[in-house]
Amino acid sequence: MRSRIRTRIESVMTGPAAAPAISLAGFLSVLGTVYGGMTKLRAGAYGRGYLSVRRLPCRVVSVGNLVLGGAGKTPMTIYLAQQLQSMGFRTAVVSRGYGGRAERTGGIVSNGDRLLMGSADAGDEPYMMARILRGVPVLVGRDRYLAGKAAVGAFSPEVIILDDAFQHLRLYRDIDLLLLDASNPFGNGHHFPRGMLREPISGLSRADAVVMTRWPGDIPPVPSTGVPACRKGSQRLPLFHTAHVPHIRRMDPGRTSRDIPTIQDAAADASPAVVFAFSAIARNSDFVNSLNSAGYTVMGTRFFPDHHRYSEGEIRGIIEAAKGVNAGMLATTEKDIARIGAGIRWPIPLIVVGVTISFGCQAEAFHRFILDKLGSSSPGEVT
Repeated sequence: MRSRIRTRIESVMTGPAAAPAISLAGFLSVLGTVYGGMTKLRAGAYGRGYLSVRRLPCRVVSVGNLVLGGAGKTPMTIYLAQQLQSMGFRTAVVSRGYGGRAERTGGIVSNGDRLLMGSADAGDEPYMMARILRGVPVLVGRDRYLAGKAAVGAFSPEVIILDDAFQHLRLYRDIDLLLLDASNPFGNGHHFPRGMLREPISGLSRADAVVMTRWPGDIPPVPSTGVPACRKGSQRLPLFHTAHVPHIRRMDPGRTSRDIPTIQDAAADASPAVVFAFSAIARNSDFVNSLNSAGYTVMGTRFFPDHHRYSEGEIRGIIEAAKGVNAGMLATTEKDIARIGAGIRWPIPLIVVGVTISFGCQAEAFHRFILDKLGSSSPGEVT
């Protein structure tokens, strides 16, 4: 029953903007109007100084978006951490750790050299970032200020990246990067729970730059000065464009999920394969599109709600379903693999699909923008 209600509400949230007033959508519209008004009042209270903003004694870069679901925040955070590290900045990442046991208490997921938490404690995205990033500590905590203080005390970073923190207004940031999915930047234009907006579109004005993700086709040779909605005061915001590039690795039959960190990239010259896809991410359809674009034939799918943790029985069911449609491989995402028991032994090949961010020919302009903003900022004082 609960699952059916959730599915129905999600269909309204992602459905068309227009709907009858006397309907579930109409009821959710009323709630959305209240929610949007409250978030606008809250942002205004921070902006006018009625609510206090705390500072960390280092530079802070926030990565976030306006809508619920995936706009590419995690791959963007990874990209930014790697770039800042290559520029010579001591860097750390702080994430809320949504769904992890350490979300409330806070903690260190990785010290930059080794993992100190599993995905059940850290949450899916922080665990994945910690597994990928080398030399960059990753910490979690609902209170990003306390998590940031812990990062400063343990690792003395020069820059802290806040993952998914555009609405976390109680912590000062030197750069606010706002990500918008080029294919659907504002959902149906309604606020949660009628739509996907976390806050009014006017929240764009807090950003220092807008990054359009999943840009279709060729990336423009230079970033633009934004669109009319993208303003900060009288100035249009810089508008960058990025593409999501699939990164595919393959695990041979007979290995277990413990072997995931050691598996190799799928051979570029491998012939296209028939796969059975399963995932539990914000936009499962995007995963299937990535597989199709990479030349795989998807014979069947099994999708679960975002952040779902798989049971052994569910994995056995997925394997049997794949065999039932004569799929030669299983396919899942890098986020999903962290939520599968380490002892699962895979009887058929498994491909794991991750995503990397590419700014294409705008990379140099983006790096210059980041350096200019960091160079002109002064770290605050711990309070």
